[in-house]
Amino acid sequence: MLDDLIRRGRVLWKKYEDDEQTGIHELEIMVREARKKQAAERAAARYEARIEKLKNQKKITGVALHILTPVHPLRVYLHQLVTSESFEWFINILIVLNCLFLGLHSPHVKNSSTLGKALSALDKVFTSIFCVELLMKVIAFGLYGMP
Repeated sequence: MLDDLIRRGRVLWKKYEDDEQTGIHELEIMVREARKKQAAERAAARYEARIEKLKNQKKITGVALHILTPVHPLRVYLHQLVTSESFEWFINILIVLNCLFLGLHSPHVKNSSTLGKALSALDKVFTSIFCVELLMKVIAFGLYGMP
């Protein structure tokens, strides 16, 4: 890009020897266009890399827990489920709700009160759901460091 701009700048220098302001203005336009083109190429490369990353996430590799091969029906089903966008949204919404309920729990709320009992029950429900999510992902992806 830089070599091309230098070459084009030299052509403009010869073309506008007498009118320096017009030459500078045209060169600035060329530089802006080159930067836009370069930014668009970088954005396209980032987009392609993201698409490739998402495609790679959809692939099942290795043996989970030294038992489940990539073609095992349970593993295939769980992998499709946990990599789906709706599952991710569901878990993210649960995380936000859990944060809200944790924010309600304060030292001023007695455990024997109705609110205290409800918050304690919700804490157990959210913990159970997140443990099930963990197990599903371990089955779908395997543990870290497993072949």
